[in-house]
Amino acid sequence: MFRSLHPCLLLMILTTATTAAEPESPPTIGKPETVAHLASPEALVDHLLSIKPPKDGSKNTDLRNEERKEAEEAYKQAMAAWQKKLQQYKGRTVSWLLVVVDYKPADNGDGYDLQLQSTSDYPVTIQVGPGQQDLVETLEPESIVRATGVLQDYIFERLSKGDLFNDNDVVSARFGALLAPARVALAKPGATLPKAPTHGESTPATSGKPRPARKRLFPWLDHAEAVVFILDTSASMQPHLAAIGPTIVEAVRAMPAEKQFSVMLYSGSKLAARPARGLWPSGKEKAGLLAAFLKQARPGGRRTDPIPAVRRALRILDDESLAGKRRAVVLLTDGMVAMHTQVLKANLATRNADPKAAIHVHLRGKASKKLLARLQQIAEENNGTLRHENAAQR
Repeated sequence: MFRSLHPCLLLMILTTATTAAEPESPPTIGKPETVAHLASPEALVDHLLSIKPPKDGSKNTDLRNEERKEAEEAYKQAMAAWQKKLQQYKGRTVSWLLVVVDYKPADNGDGYDLQLQSTSDYPVTIQVGPGQQDLVETLEPESIVRATGVLQDYIFERLSKGDLFNDNDVVSARFGALLAPARVALAKPGATLPKAPTHGESTPATSGKPRPARKRLFPWLDHAEAVVFILDTSASMQPHLAAIGPTIVEAVRAMPAEKQFSVMLYSGSKLAARPARGLWPSGKEKAGLLAAFLKQARPGGRRTDPIPAVRRALRILDDESLAGKRRAVVLLTDGMVAMHTQVLKANLATRNADPKAAIHVHLRGKASKKLLARLQQIAEENNGTLRHENAAQR
């Protein structure tokens, strides 16, 4: 995963170094906490939702200027205390019953990163050491496992009624967690979860048969000769970066050398790109540079605006040197606010008569029907496609 609050670092710094001459020692994890709200991701989310946010007293129109300033300062302090309370469970040891989605070797080569999900499709990433190789490599999608580990990091977003990402008419949440270090064990035969996971396009494996081939994240790369990836690195993307980042690197490494690419990261008002200008030729050398760049990503910011990145990508792909080549932009995000989708749609409408680059949208996590409809329209009007993957689905 891109790790921790900085997904690019967390799993790396938590990995225990071992030498080839010494057998691996199992990680010291300790006993799971017996607190009821740590019994499962759902129980933790319910508990966090019960911690009510403070009210902003500065919105009272009857306040004088001095009173309003005092109310604003009080609200700021109350919000800081609320946020601290929401994050108080980091470092606790938990034991959760989860469904296997996928696994891959850790980026540093020491152990495995497992992608799991809870009964509510909350994504959970765990890292286990190389000592569990035999077990990990026999796991099938939809296997039920018991994951025990340190709740190293989690992201919690409270969604109000009517929020763009909230299809419910009640307050809900977005949640993802990281357990590291951790260990995993197959659940006892006959163990079941209350609700079966939804894997969309993935094919369930049958016991005794080889693992199914992983669905390609970017199947249209076969047809594009110049590609700009635009990756949302806002805080809410943290649970998804573990899957997306390495997959971009793998895709670039597999592209023929005559193809070209660029990768942009956007968060808040920040925008970073490799290369800084233009495009790189694909292949193993540049894929290595790209991997190093992506590991420096720092998730942060809320409700980020993809429009500056899309405009910059289109300027790069509209270059005369690419005349006659098939070009594509792929926007990878977990959503955007209504204003941004409307402005993006209006901006792109001016180029629809002669779109030089197709625009594909890759959406991760839960999304409202309204958002899906808007993004579908944007993709279709720009010769692209919308792909929606739910939560930790690969």
